[in-house]
Amino acid sequence: MKKEKTGMNAPKMIILGVVVAILGVGGGALGSYLTSDQAKTFMQPSEPEEKRYIKVPYSEFLINLKPLTQNDKSFLRMAFTFAVADEEKETILLEEEAKVRDTIIALLRKKTSESVFNEENSNLTIKQEVEEQVNQLLGDSVVEEVFITDMVMQ
Repeated sequence: MKKEKTGMNAPKMIILGVVVAILGVGGGALGSYLTSDQAKTFMQPSEPEEKRYIKVPYSEFLINLKPLTQNDKSFLRMAFTFAVADEEKETILLEEEAKVRDTIIALLRKKTSESVFNEENSNLTIKQEVEEQVNQLLGDSVVEEVFITDMVMQ
């Protein structure tokens, strides 16, 4: 009769001890990393930082458009809200409202009923034109973005 082995032999015990030691050290290192601030920063989804703007609404503009024909009496009613970066630029935009409105009126009066709705990259070109004209007038990049908040043409 053969003797049944009830225990582990020495080579198996050594291999088991090495595996347990590796798992213990690796698990400890992984646990330490996962609880560190670096891991929290790494694991959080990176969200693009959204710029915070101050929004400055202007009252509506009512403009006679440039006629396409002799009988064309089209007019445009528009309202804008301007996005500015800080309170200083908001103050500039509010203090210079008369000049800004005059500049926008001059720009809109040159538009025809067809050219008001011109688009570039799915954006109305009038928004970009207003932004450029206002920033040129104020001599600085005061306006970051232009929003059309009301628009009716007849």
